Amino acid sequence: MKESKKSTQLKTENCQQKTRLINEALVAEVRADFAARSAARRETEAQWQLNANFLLGNQYCYLNIGGTLEDADKDYFWQERGVYNHIAPIYKRGSQNSGACAPK
Repeated sequence: MKESKKSTQLKTENCQQKTRLINEALVAEVRADFAARSAARRETEAQWQLNANFLLGNQYCYLNIGGTLEDADKDYFWQERGVYNHIAPIYKRGSQNSGACAPK
């Protein structure tokens, strides 16, 4: 009776250990997949942020080597920083026109 109880306990421990190992492997796989997908879309997200800045009128920014946005300072004291936003009117006109051709 003691041996059957002991063997049942060992089987239960083995099963729990296998389950824990499977769960750890699954978590490691999900984290690795997340990191790979995050790295793959980093460039697209940085371009999206740059486009959004241009749309809002911040034309004096750029993407650095690390993929983050930085503001461009004036190189010389005589430089002007006027905003010539040609993107916003085009975007607004395009969004207005897209509503006109909505499916019926």
